Amino acid sequence: PDVDLIKASEVCREKLPVAKVIRLCNINALQPILQNENNESQEEIKSYSKILYTLKDPRQIAYQRMSQLKWNSVQIVSSMKWTCQDMMKSLKSILFDQPDWIENRVLVLRSEDFYQNSTIWSDNVLKMAQILSPETENKRLKKMIKTEAKEIDSWRYNIKKDDENSLSISVIEQIESVCSSLMDIAGYKKVVNNNGEITEYDNVISADKQIKFY
Repeated sequence: PDVDLIKASEVCREKLPVAKVIRLCNINALQPILQNENNESQEEIKSYSKILYTLKDPRQIAYQRMSQLKWNSVQIVSSMKWTCQDMMKSLKSILFDQPDWIENRVLVLRSEDFYQNSTIWSDNVLKMAQILSPETENKRLKKMIKTEAKEIDSWRYNIKKDDENSLSISVIEQIESVCSSLMDIAGYKKVVNNNGEITEYDNVISADKQIKFY
């Protein structure tokens, strides 16, 4: 059903300190909530809402969908094409267009960074969200964040060489092709070379492209 986003934002400010949205296709859909439409100053608005926009390796998303939905290679590649295009639209708005209603209110973070540096990044998330809680509460939040990031790279250990109904080398190659722009900007390394072979992939994220505060 249609939702009155302005009314929803008012309720959330009063009752709900944190809201989790799964698979938000385009961050611009949040504009009615975040934009100053009630004659409030921009500083007042910014104090209300913060966004943690998390990315995940497209190959991991594909692996999870193939495991859960039993999709074949054609279905999964098509699905990942549109998923990566949606994520690129959001990143374009956050990183390049930067409209006023997004400025200084969004933290973009790869899920892999949560997993590898959970303490540092959970501290960053709490700081960005302006959450000041007792130490016991902070520990609970950090544990929750780390739990969310479990099995973040299981795709790497479940590659099938020739099985087109699983995450095969051919499927990975196609995903890396349709998600190329997203992977480049987010710092995900491609693992299939021009000969259709898997290269070294002990570390598939680039440290020099680590996404931080925007």
